[in-house]
Amino acid sequence: MLNHTKICRDVKRVKFVIFDLDETIVNNEIPFGEMRDRILAKIKSEDKPKHLYEYLKEKNEKYLKILEEEEVRRAKKARIVKSLPKVLEYLKREGIKRAVLTRNSKNATSIALGSYADEFDAIITRDDGFEPKPSDEAIRYLLDKFRVKNEECIVVGDYDYDIIAGKRAGCVTVGVRMDKGDYRIEDIGEIVDIISRLNAQKIHLIYRRIPNEVIERDDVLIEDLGDTVIAKTKFRGMKRPLIVDGEEVIKNGYTMLYFAFIGKNYDILKIYDGREFKGIYVDVLKYTRRYGNTIEMLDLFLDIFISPSGKWYILDEDELQKALDEGLIDTDTYNFAYREAREIIENIKLGKFPPEIVMRVSEV
Repeated sequence: MLNHTKICRDVKRVKFVIFDLDETIVNNEIPFGEMRDRILAKIKSEDKPKHLYEYLKEKNEKYLKILEEEEVRRAKKARIVKSLPKVLEYLKREGIKRAVLTRNSKNATSIALGSYADEFDAIITRDDGFEPKPSDEAIRYLLDKFRVKNEECIVVGDYDYDIIAGKRAGCVTVGVRMDKGDYRIEDIGEIVDIISRLNAQKIHLIYRRIPNEVIERDDVLIEDLGDTVIAKTKFRGMKRPLIVDGEEVIKNGYTMLYFAFIGKNYDILKIYDGREFKGIYVDVLKYTRRYGNTIEMLDLFLDIFISPSGKWYILDEDELQKALDEGLIDTDTYNFAYREAREIIENIKLGKFPPEIVMRVSEV
């Protein structure tokens, strides 16, 4: 049996993305530090508060009006991040809800977003009465409003408060130019790739090999026909390339289209190097079982390789013999493996193998 790649991750489908505003989906010409210094100068304060909004609110409620005036001044010079239109187009096409959650005032947020405000399903500012970030109160409200589970939501921002709030709510977090989230991106446009990968449907595969080897992976699901499942992944973790008849036919980085046939005693790997078809690899199995989204197989050492020209080769006979000699398998299992292999080879000769669906589905 080949050393199949091991990819184990609990992937949930993304249904909702909550964006921070400043330096996430809009870029500001006026730095926050400059705005803060102007406000502190106006109120004649020599303090250097870490949390400006909370500081001004506690000091004097009327100072919040000054904060809003400066936010509006800043917002008028803000510019939408260039990649945002394509991100919003992608999210809309995929049916993914979109929201903005910001500590800014409603007036400043409206000015900064301009016509793009209409592209969001919800916009929450500090004027909406929620405890501001890093509290997760507003995020939980949005999850409930749109009936989305926390693991189906991504929170994106460029500041600690964004990530803290997202984590408190149990959401996936993405840091813009910062490392504290589950993912890091340099530009908001990269969120498309993250969501595309997370939203790829997966099938969980469990390979067992006598005596106690277990290899698990999650493959991208191509087609689920119930008794036949087609998935896709790349070879990784092979100690050496597979060479058949002097030709390198499988190595790390090659793509496999994987075909599982429930109740059958074989599976099939259709191998590609880019768009070049390299051949078909068949594992002889004791069983193939399915439990919901999980498929489990027990490998019996023997394998068959079929070249693009149709020539076949039986592989790993030495491994099967060694397993018998060392008492890992009994004679009945040894004979069963050869019987299955011979039946496959006979059907190859008759043009009845591989099954038609294997020839129909292609990487190209």
